[in-house]
Amino acid sequence: KHFPTFIDASAEALPELYVSGGQIGLNVSLAPKPLAALIPATFAPLTQ
Repeated sequence: KHFPTFIDASAEALPELYVSGGQIGLNVSLAPKPLAALIPATFAPLTQ
């Protein structure tokens, strides 16, 4: 079952984000917009 995923809007301005690659010690670097399209996720103002 898929759950809604949100990324803080401030992350959209970053050049890259690091996320878990699904194994211990494996991290993946992706630009924010392609990551949001892949998951899928929505950018939203989550913090003040």
